[in-house]
Amino acid sequence: MIWKLLPISIFVLMDSLFLGSSTDSYHTIVENYAGIESFSADLDLDRTATYIGDPVDIKSDTSDNLYLVDKQWHRILKIDSSTNIVTSIAGTIGEGWLEGDGGLAQDSHLKNPNGILIAPTGELYIADTKNHRIRYVTQDGIISSIAGKEQLGVRGFTGDNGPASMAKLTGVRGITGDTNGNIFISTEYSVRRVDGVTGIITTYAGRFDQSATDDSLITDNGVPATSADLG
Repeated sequence: MIWKLLPISIFVLMDSLFLGSSTDSYHTIVENYAGIESFSADLDLDRTATYIGDPVDIKSDTSDNLYLVDKQWHRILKIDSSTNIVTSIAGTIGEGWLEGDGGLAQDSHLKNPNGILIAPTGELYIADTKNHRIRYVTQDGIISSIAGKEQLGVRGFTGDNGPASMAKLTGVRGITGDTNGNIFISTEYSVRRVDGVTGIITTYAGRFDQSATDDSLITDNGVPATSADLG
């Protein structure tokens, strides 16, 4: 049998390949690992009985639990490696403008998240795309915003060399980190870096040019990364 998929995210864990598609998550090409076709908002079910709308990113923690970014339903899901039960770690069905900071992440609202980063100590960083923020979830499940200016829905490109919480971000797409605790944020046209010690944000690559067009977003090799046009 041939599966017709539109893979959006790919992740390898313990010699197994996980593909996130626009309708389900698949474990290898021939086995449905998680997700059903019929909509249901129910959680606390087995992974094969849970509806997953649009898994755009997949990560694992040190205990081999899987975390899925469900962009369509604005939430982060966790598949427990021992029980196969799916729970919501952050976000509820229904988009929202940053509701929930300072409270439980399970009760918060996200807006079309696109990526996650799991720290070695278990904290979670979320690329909250249409809120133009990086959200942070503690081990105790409390959510806050650590990058992106304190205005609802505000986007832009400001704040270099200042606190990340006061910077403007545009269309946060993804997030990763290095061994020193620094965070790298992929946005429209740029990559921003947040220092893991000071919390200061700088531009690592790319630049924000509102006058640029798709045809002009091409830069010759050999220029400084911060002068490059990233489309």
